[in-house]
Amino acid sequence: MFAAELRKYPNASEIVWCQDEPQNQGAWFFVQHYIHENMLEGQKLGYSGRAASASPAVGYSHLHQEQQKALVDGAYGKLKGFVLTK
Repeated sequence: MFAAELRKYPNASEIVWCQDEPQNQGAWFFVQHYIHENMLEGQKLGYSGRAASASPAVGYSHLHQEQQKALVDGAYGKLKGFVLTK
């Protein structure tokens, strides 16, 4: 099912998983393997989201807004940090 979705975009050079939850609390660690297995040769996979945290929220509205902006910018910007390449 996921492979079929990826095949719809054969010209995509980068794939970004974006999640609102901290990295260790969302689906990222579960799905990254499935995405990578189904990527085409040369495609890159990146993560955009909150850093791993023991808490599901930062507790301050202004920090939440900063993090929210950073994860959306990361989803549409140049890949940074940990990147898997097929």
